Amino acid sequence: MPRIKSVFPPEPRPTIPCGHDGCPHPAVLRRKLPGAGMVNLCRGHDLAHAQAEADEFCQEHGLTTRAAQREYRIERMRSFGGIKADPIAYWQSVLSTPNLPAISYAYANEALSALRRGKREVVEREPGEEG
Repeated sequence: MPRIKSVFPPEPRPTIPCGHDGCPHPAVLRRKLPGAGMVNLCRGHDLAHAQAEADEFCQEHGLTTRAAQREYRIERMRSFGGIKADPIAYWQSVLSTPNLPAISYAYANEALSALRRGKREVVEREPGEEG
């Protein structure tokens, strides 16, 4: 059934201003901020607050390099069961699992040879550095 088009223009949604004084952008979400309670924020100010919280957390936990931050994330993901402790052991277990599709074994062999060649290098960068 065709949709009937209204002859009246739709009413515009009310624009909610960002909670930062002088910000011309509309708010896109509400965030609870320490000392301010719930505040309406535009995208830019939300990102700024999220980055400030992340920087504060990293400083409190001594995560001052990308390597330290990466290790912290890996340990946290392991506690959630998201990362297996040893990728080589994982791919070897795939190879020893019967009745998988042939592509699974091919991919496991490829991954194992790449891991053994040391292809999974970590590029070290300082926090805030692009790359």
